[in-house]
Amino acid sequence: MRQVFSIIEKVIIALLVVALTLMVVFIFSQVFARFVLNKPLSWTEELSRHLMIWMVFLATAVGYRHGAHLFIDLLPSKLSKKGKMVLLIIFDSIIIYFLTIMFVYGLELVEKTSFQYSAALQYKMSYVYMSLPAGAIFMFIFSIEKILEHLGLLKERGGQEK
Repeated sequence: MRQVFSIIEKVIIALLVVALTLMVVFIFSQVFARFVLNKPLSWTEELSRHLMIWMVFLATAVGYRHGAHLFIDLLPSKLSKKGKMVLLIIFDSIIIYFLTIMFVYGLELVEKTSFQYSAALQYKMSYVYMSLPAGAIFMFIFSIEKILEHLGLLKERGGQEK
């Protein structure tokens, strides 16, 4: 099961690498065209910004999987191992609830923006806003993984501290 989550993460990271590479190429092209050719490109800034939005939501999911987000562990550090695992499961369940709301309203936003087009490239803005529910889905998947890990730790320890 852990391999499935790792494969999902590797696919996300590959997408992030491609997006970052494209951003660098687009921004370099913009600088070159503006300052060397004196003919700025109108589309590079817009596409780079939209790639950055996608990168934020995808990278947030990977960061969440690795515990890279801000977390105040004052209460969990005071609890027993079992109490800590139960509290972490509760935290992850609250996050799943939030992600569900984020997904639902993200889809609503995608629907509302399906008739709007980007200024320079004229693609649907719903493609950009789709990053919100996509990021929510990946974080949801990694939240399930965290809960399964916590449940596995509870079973492994048999509810007793070591």
